[in-house]
Amino acid sequence: MEGDDGLRTVECLRGRLLAERQASRVATEDAQIMAKKLIQLENQLREETKLRIKAEKKLHFLMKKLGSLKMHLNSPGICGISCTSSTSTSCASSKDSFDSQITNSAISQEIKDDIGETSNSFQESATSADSTTKSEDPRLQLANGGDGE
Repeated sequence: MEGDDGLRTVECLRGRLLAERQASRVATEDAQIMAKKLIQLENQLREETKLRIKAEKKLHFLMKKLGSLKMHLNSPGICGISCTSSTSTSCASSKDSFDSQITNSAISQEIKDDIGETSNSFQESATSADSTTKSEDPRLQLANGGDGE
């Protein structure tokens, strides 16, 4: 009887040890997955920071360009010598119209370019994140609603 109790105790302890080893193995795998994801997110953050800085530089450049265009358009003689006091208001309004057309077209083109660059970058980031998620642990795929493939 006492031998059976000792044998049961040994078997129970062996089972506990195996369960702890398995739990430790799973925790190590999870930690490795999280470390990889952290590195990925840090890289993505670096890339987004670079894009933000680039966009800020471009904005600064465009603001300077816009300022120089406005200064150029506001300089005397833009309407020509034929502007007299009776037509100066129409000259000023045509100058303002021309100014707004140049400003709007330049800004809209730059915005379109920036949106295209940003959306391409976002699509690349999303594609790389999706491919990484697919290659990760199947448990995460199931948690994310995936079917394992």
